[in-house]
Amino acid sequence: LKAHQQFEQAINISPASVQSWLGLANLARQREDLDESKEILLAASQANPNCPEIQLALGKIFFNQNALTKALSVLQAARTSIEVIDGEQDERLYADILQHLGNTQLLLGHKEDAHKTLEYAYGLFPTKIGLTQTYAKCLLEINLTEDARRLLSRLRDQVPNNASVHFLSLIH
Repeated sequence: LKAHQQFEQAINISPASVQSWLGLANLARQREDLDESKEILLAASQANPNCPEIQLALGKIFFNQNALTKALSVLQAARTSIEVIDGEQDERLYADILQHLGNTQLLLGHKEDAHKTLEYAYGLFPTKIGLTQTYAKCLLEINLTEDARRLLSRLRDQVPNNASVHFLSLIH
């Protein structure tokens, strides 16, 4: 309750405070209230248009609510927003946006778009484990099994103690 009030105070003082909006939405998400989290993020996006951090968080909420078409739209906007920011991009944020965008495209059956997104993302961020796993899943979906095996083998060598990487390698 105290954290909730502190985030609300910070937002009242500075509606452009992205971290305060994200913190408030995260509190709702931790309580498993995705609807409240979504409403907070929608308000945040009004106060901070074209903010990739807010767009990514909102896209994840839509994804978790199985509103994949809405997730796709918001994640595409997040990608556009981060790509037009001048200067150095936050690599973690950019990789996260591309991974979630590609995964959403894949689940919606847009396999060619997913492949393009994830191949591009992997070229930029080959050491991001989650992104690499999503790219491998995409390769398997489009029947590029040998490419997926090579990718998973490389990943398994990089992180030999990661159970999910090892499991994916075994089943494919």
